[in-house]
Parts: sequence; C-alpha cells; structure tokens
Amino acid sequence: MVKIPSSWKDCSTPQLIEGLELQLLIQSYAAEPDVVLELLGDMVCLLTRMDRNRYEGLPTDEKFELIDRIRWATVEKVTALPFASFRHRGRRYFLPKLHYADTTAIELAMANMHYLAFVKATKAASPRLFDLLATICRPRKWNWWFRKYLPGYDGEDRQPFNSLRAERRAIKFQKLRLGVCITILQYWEAQNNEFYEIHKALYDGTEGRSLFQNGEGWLATLEDVASAGVHGNFDKVCDTNAHTIWMYLKHRKIQMDEQARVAEKDK
Repeated sequence: MVKIPSSWKDCSTPQLIEGLELQLLIQSYAAEPDVVLELLGDMVCLLTRMDRNRYEGLPTDEKFELIDRIRWATVEKVTALPFASFRHRGRRYFLPKLHYADTTAIELAMANMHYLAFVKATKAASPRLFDLLATICRPRKWNWWFRKYLPGYDGEDRQPFNSLRAERRAIKFQKLRLGVCITILQYWEAQNNEFYEIHKALYDGTEGRSLFQNGEGWLATLEDVASAGVHGNFDKVCDTNAHTIWMYLKHRKIQMDEQARVAEKDK
C-alpha cells in the first residue's frame, strides 16, 4: 500500500508549496478533463514521492485508486501554521502566529484593507496581494531573543508594522514563488475567519460583516477606540493586540445595547 498524506498538515513544506500550485492549476482547468487528469497524476507523484515513470506503468484501476486518495488535495485549504518563516533574497520573514496571538490592531486593519482590494481587483491590479503579504510577513526585531525575558514581553518578535517598509517589501515579494504566496494567503484567510467568528457578536443587529466589507471601516474603528482614550492615543491603539481592541469593542457594544434596552423600557 502506497503511503499518502491525509491532509496538508502531514506534508513537508516542499510538498505543500508545490501541491497548492497544482491545486490552483487543477481548479483553473476544471473544464478540461484531459489536462486535469495529467495534473492529478502530478499530484499523486508529489504526495507519494513516486517516480512519474513508475506511475505511468501502473494499471489504470490502480491509478484511479491513487487519484481518489489524493482528491482532498484538490480542495483542502491550509488552516494551521504551514511554516514559521521563509527566506527570500537572503532575508528571513516570519508569519503571524496562530489565532492572531501576535497580531496588532493596525496589522489586522491594514491586512484586511489590502485583502479586500485584492479580491476586488482586476487581473492587472493583482499586485495588491503582495501588499497583504508584506503587511503580515516581517523580519524579526534585532533584539527579539533578549526581549523574550523582559517583564513587558508581548509575544511579538516581528518588526512593528511600518507602511513604508511594507511598500518596499511588497515590491520584493513580487518575486516570491506562487506556492509560497498561496500557502500564506490560505493560512491568513483561515486565521481571519477564525477572528471574525470569535468576535462576530460585535456585529449582531447590523449588516453582519459590513466592517469586513468596507476597507475604510477598519481604520475608522481604530480611530473610534482611540477617541475613547481607554487604550491610549491612536498609536497606542494601533500597537495593541487585535483581540484586546475587539474585546473592548464587544464590551462597549454590550453596555450600549443594555443602555438602549433600559431607555426603551423606561419610555
């Protein structure tokens, strides 16, 4: 029995990167069965580490059995941290940690603004993807190893978000391998969806994910929190963990809803 991974979590980094490239091709050529069949063979060889000549020599029924066992790879997306970092042009860049553990409010806001622009963009404007990647993937701070032992350590080892540096990184990231881009994008999408599910009560009674559909709304939300002064000025709010800010927003909404309920009752 040929050993085949059952999910991307069981794959090596090279398998994951090449596999997601094949996944995109398979989905892109869905209307061309012959091309898809060839690509499925490539996926089988990748995930089983089987030589292509050996695969071609298998009986047809065995080929289809193997293809059936790797069907998950044609649709499954990355949800867990695929790799902590990657090297590009001699420098190492680090991904955000799981569950937005080290994601600040400004990173969350800017990443979503770039993501919305990317998904709405025409093909000619597709570089907006690299703006997103450059926002969330950053080098480590030079003193990250020392800061871990300080009382005020916040868990964030990456350099603070800086729009100018992000613009420069975005240009460099245009040379990234497609599979690396897809892997990071799928991981970030999973984390972003998880964040929304955790804090979706904040949007009850409104148009649902209206904030998530309005790029300017992200920065407006941070400005609103800063105006309250609870978490400091705008810069302080931006540097605060995203969950902390959104928990504050949820608590404030609960208070306002209760005040509205009491006012309505007293009428």
